[in-house]
Amino acid sequence: MDQYINEIHPVAALEKVQNGAILLDVREWEELEMLTFDVEGQLFIPLSELGLRFQEIPKDREIIIGCNSGNRSMDAARYLKDRDFKLLYNLKGGIGSWIEYGLPVQWENIIPRKAIGNVNSIEI
Repeated sequence: MDQYINEIHPVAALEKVQNGAILLDVREWEELEMLTFDVEGQLFIPLSELGLRFQEIPKDREIIIGCNSGNRSMDAARYLKDRDFKLLYNLKGGIGSWIEYGLPVQWENIIPRKAIGNVNSIEI
């Protein structure tokens, strides 16, 4: 099967999302607690859960897949392509590139769960 996946520039990705595409963020939950894309029409499925949850993704809409840098999202795009998803784009440069172009992000819950867990675990 052809593994070619189109890459999309962050500005073009935002335009597509504003016109009905879904932004699929495949970063892990700890990463999402620190920083998220700030757009309507996004779906959070960490790459580690994609095999169990890919049925939640509509096949009839354009899907733009993002992560931190574009590597994990490319893996996710290939996985989805192998499951007959057709309208896939890899977000070139991930959320890092998204930020470089001044596109909307949300900084909330900036303390990851790991850090909170370490505060409560005191070794004696």
